[in-house]
Amino acid sequence: MRATFAQASLVISKGDANYRRLIGDCHWDPTASFESAVEYFPAPVVALRTLKAELVVGLKPGEAERLRAQDSEWMVNGKRGVVQFKDRRMKDEG
Repeated sequence: MRATFAQASLVISKGDANYRRLIGDCHWDPTASFESAVEYFPAPVVALRTLKAELVVGLKPGEAERLRAQDSEWMVNGKRGVVQFKDRRMKDEG
């Protein structure tokens, strides 16, 4: 599968479950960049996701706190989403 993705010009990932898979289903710091979370991915990738789980990356400093103050359920109620993009291919190993 990795070899197939590596040949792609762009991979589009849609949905909360696929987003969680992309970022390793890990609780990253919300300000960690999307690009660093998916740097292992062998092709450019765009993720389209409605937030339904408490996992997210790529937010600006203070954004998670601001959203939490507005809506304590912001990460899980499906009212918000993200579109995130990694444009560089994985670096060759070795």
